[in-house]
Amino acid sequence: MAKMEDLLKHCRYYNGAEHCPDDVHPMFWAIERHWVKAKTTSPEPKDSDCCIMKDYIDAGLENFEKDDDVSIVIKVLIYEWYQKIAGFNRENAIKGFPKFYAYYKNGGTK
Repeated sequence: MAKMEDLLKHCRYYNGAEHCPDDVHPMFWAIERHWVKAKTTSPEPKDSDCCIMKDYIDAGLENFEKDDDVSIVIKVLIYEWYQKIAGFNRENAIKGFPKFYAYYKNGGTK
């Protein structure tokens, strides 16, 4: 299992707090919190995590922004959420994801 301090270095929104601060984007905070909690409590990925990773890879996003110091698992979780926003339309999700991801990287602002 990973150490929380090491994981938090890769987070833009979650800082280990129990509740989301008012000045932080709650969706991105929750995604990062989920990632940190999962990595600090279980050494093995869950079956559902493997399925959403497969969807992300099948969408051709495996190498998307691979050198930006954001865990691929965080990207997968953001993509999964974005696909829900896009109404589960995979084609629209794939096309719109880079812009949505830029929104994440820019602190939840345009």
